[in-house]
Amino acid sequence: MAKSYKYDREKYNNYKLILFIFFIFPYLMYTYSSTIPMLYFSNIILITLILLFLSFTFLCFKNNIDIGNEKSYFIFLLCILLLTVFTPSNLSYTLKYISFTIIYFLLFKQNYTEKYWYKLYVNLVSFITVVVLYVVFLHYALKIGKSFDPNDIKLFLSNKSALLNRDWGYIVPFYAVVIAEHMKEGILGVQRILGVSHEPTAFATILLPAFFLSLEFRKYFSLTIITLGILFTSSYGSFLFILIGLMFIVFYKHKKLIWIIGFIISLIILLFSNIIYNYAAFISPRIALYSQIFMNFMNQKVHLVQLKQFQFHGKGSIDVPAIFDILLNYGLIAMMLYGWILYSIVSKAEKFNNKIIYGMVIAMILMTNKGQLALSPLFFFIVNYLNIKDNKV
Repeated sequence: MAKSYKYDREKYNNYKLILFIFFIFPYLMYTYSSTIPMLYFSNIILITLILLFLSFTFLCFKNNIDIGNEKSYFIFLLCILLLTVFTPSNLSYTLKYISFTIIYFLLFKQNYTEKYWYKLYVNLVSFITVVVLYVVFLHYALKIGKSFDPNDIKLFLSNKSALLNRDWGYIVPFYAVVIAEHMKEGILGVQRILGVSHEPTAFATILLPAFFLSLEFRKYFSLTIITLGILFTSSYGSFLFILIGLMFIVFYKHKKLIWIIGFIISLIILLFSNIIYNYAAFISPRIALYSQIFMNFMNQKVHLVQLKQFQFHGKGSIDVPAIFDILLNYGLIAMMLYGWILYSIVSKAEKFNNKIIYGMVIAMILMTNKGQLALSPLFFFIVNYLNIKDNKV
């Protein structure tokens, strides 16, 4: 009987491994990678439906379901679902948030709460980074790969940012690594790498949690590779958020003081935003772009509930950060409920009592909200680490 149980358990874990590599990992790359989602034809609806089906199927192997005291998610989802009745244009985002949350609670939280899966994530991301650096080297050494217009390939059809940046001169050697011929130089004096993504910051978002996890697991070779990858992306956002995460790790016992300092700095930026905006162009064109987004946001009217579609009018084609997007498309009440989710996550990370994971969670919250999705699959996967019972390495 014991042998039969052990065999069934091993078989079950093998199924989980196959599911993680071929379904969950590509799902985690949604919105951040342009090549890995090709495994499901770059169709998030397809992979989400598959994972939703598997989430309910896996429940057959469970005697009970551990949802936990995380009602903030459900209240937020109920709020935006009701508001979507008035703004049908937000339906796709609302359905994504609902689906991602269900997959988090029924699949991640019930079946993927062992450190093994996070070590596997580090290994996969490290391998991808090595491949990216090698292919980029081959491209510049041997000139492999041809340019194409993103409109001409299904790979980028669902990626708005890639279409907006078609003048970058995209090259995709082996349909695996994305290179931009006309990308500007980064801090290392060479062109910024895009990795497996449509732009450098998206690739840096994939690397950021792997940076902290490799530090947590003492995988120093992986840490070196991932750090190199982040440096080559030259993503100011990732540099800043990793620095903030490291500050929380180093001064973990004084984290309340760091929160106070962060609040004061944010208040200063808010009060002197006009001055910063006027001088941003002299500092850096990229800082000027971020400043432009912030100033455009400051000029918008904020309502308790948003009952009509919001149009963001900026200079040029720019993405609205997720945290602004929720406020302007759903309203102040939804934004406050989303803030409740973030507060509950930070509180849970503090109770987890692991300074590296605490720093990772803070950095991931900041990095995610710089992107387009406030609750992305990768974000949920990182939050799920807090459900691990034993937080020792």
